[in-house]
Amino acid sequence: MPALIAFVLQYWKQFALALAFVGAFLAGVKYESNSCEVEKQQIINEYTQMIQDEVDRRYKISTEYEDKIANLKGETRTIIETIEVEVVKPIYKDCKVPESGVKLLNDSINRFNSLRKE
Repeated sequence: MPALIAFVLQYWKQFALALAFVGAFLAGVKYESNSCEVEKQQIINEYTQMIQDEVDRRYKISTEYEDKIANLKGETRTIIETIEVEVVKPIYKDCKVPESGVKLLNDSINRFNSLRKE
C-alpha cells in the first residue's frame, strides 16, 4: 500500500491534470446536451404554436360557417303547390329497332365486354 501512496504523491500533478481534463470534457458534453435540449424544446414550442394557430383558425371558420347556416335556416321557405294537370307520356309499342341498330348494339356490347376481361 505504501508503494501506491508513493506513486500517487510522485505523479499528483499529472493525475490532477488528467482529472481536470476529464472533468472539462464531461462538462462540455453535458453543456452540449443541454443546449441541444433547449433547441429541441424551442422547435417543439414553435410547432406547437403553429398547430394551435391552425386549430384556432379552423375553429373560427367553423363557427362562422355554423352562424351562416343558422341564418339560412331562418330564411328557408317551403312552397307547396298542387298540380291539377297530369302529363302523360305516350308509349310507343310498335317501335322496333332495325337490324342495323341491333347489330350496332351487339357489336358495342361485345367490344366493351372484351375490354373488361383484359
